[in-house]
Amino acid sequence: MSTSTAEQRAERIRIAELRLQAAKLRVRACQQDDQAASYMRQGAHPAYDGQAEICAGKAAQAGSLAAQTRAEADLIEAQI
Repeated sequence: MSTSTAEQRAERIRIAELRLQAAKLRVRACQQDDQAASYMRQGAHPAYDGQAEICAGKAAQAGSLAAQTRAEADLIEAQI
């Protein structure tokens, strides 16, 4: 195998690994979105006084984490 071919293969592997990392982060962001939605649903039907506010805060936190996770995936993809 020539040096050029080995370098090309190494670059393809590097890019594939970056894509995999980004994809895993996007999956995590979807899970965080689901968590945020779950908190919002629970907050709409609180079981006790004050639960709606607690759930709204947790939903906002999960939504922010999802945005951060997506930004990390974008950053990784920008390196490709």
